Amino acid sequence: MLRFALLTLVLAGVALAQDTKKTDDPKKDDPPTKTRGQLPPHYKELGLSKDQVEMIYKLQAKANAEVDKLKAQIEAIKTVEKADIAKVLTDEQRTKLKAILTGDKPKDK
Repeated sequence: MLRFALLTLVLAGVALAQDTKKTDDPKKDDPPTKTRGQLPPHYKELGLSKDQVEMIYKLQAKANAEVDKLKAQIEAIKTVEKADIAKVLTDEQRTKLKAILTGDKPKDK
């Protein structure tokens, strides 16, 4: 339950950050004058019209935006997972892990 709540908060933060970026500068909300992209292999040989090329670029931009959102969600899930895994360790194990990761020699007891 805690994991779900934390994940929800992280995802809400990501969504809020993306919404904030959109409204900070009204000039950025204006549609771009020209969409840029890259045609798939051999598409230049097909004699595409400018409208077809523009549509392909828009579809690519839409797909890339969705992929970016999914990547952000994956990162949020990984962050929650890392925190949950760290909770499994004892204080001594966390200290030892920190020493290993920083290259410090752990003190023997």
